[in-house]
Amino acid sequence: MNLNELVRQAGRLYSLPDICLRLQELIARQASVLEIADLIALDPALTARLLRLANSSFYNFPAQVESVSRAVRLIGTNELYNLALATSAVAAFQRVPRELMDMDKFWEHSVYTGLIARGLGRRSGFRQGERLFAAGLLHNIGLLVLLEQAPSECAAMLQKAEGGIRPDLEQASFGFRVADLGHALMTLWRLPTSLTEVVRHQHEPEAANGERVACALVHVGMYGARHLQAGFSPEADSPLLAPLRNDRLQLASADTVLLKEALTSARDCAMQVLNIIAPGAAVVV
Repeated sequence: MNLNELVRQAGRLYSLPDICLRLQELIARQASVLEIADLIALDPALTARLLRLANSSFYNFPAQVESVSRAVRLIGTNELYNLALATSAVAAFQRVPRELMDMDKFWEHSVYTGLIARGLGRRSGFRQGERLFAAGLLHNIGLLVLLEQAPSECAAMLQKAEGGIRPDLEQASFGFRVADLGHALMTLWRLPTSLTEVVRHQHEPEAANGERVACALVHVGMYGARHLQAGFSPEADSPLLAPLRNDRLQLASADTVLLKEALTSARDCAMQVLNIIAPGAAVVV
């Protein structure tokens, strides 16, 4: 199976709205808050998602955020761009047939991963939490490409993996990992390397160059997401957390105490965030 051909086909099927590229250009030339807000306002669906996030438990701002310009000032331009990218990418994949994948569970896992990475990063002193959330939310989009382009082969691989995180099986089945496919698609979309490299090295954060800590945070988030999805409480130990290596937790500048705090925070706001980003998905809490 050819990775480049899969990416080319996926690029024709799934694309980000032009507003994301234009937003990136405005931020690169340090445009004003009003210019950025005016651009976002051209996309009513994106505007609604961002304002709902700004007024959700995702932020817990003390006062109502009633305009995009205020959201830009409170959240920051780069952070808002990451949120816009992430939510737009979710919308781009709404066409994936549900008979191929339980999309509610897929986005539930993705939201949990992003929330845990963001929460853990904040507790360990890592800035740019929205970048972590976006990378966590998008870390597994390569799987959606495979489901659409090679459904039977992908289903066989998933059955062998038995719900686990098995990049070795992905490599053996396709000649590349899901993370490699996701990285290639995000690169085609011209997303920043601060996101694409985290997706690429999500399974081996120590192999990343300048993004090791961010990769480690998303890596921990994946295991934490499986833990919560299986119904375990944040305080409990579980066999789903057992494969998480201590050196990778340390690379994330975290420990088990901080992880349990991040799991609790993610559990408490996951349903609200998921209903904004992927309406219809149900979170088990």
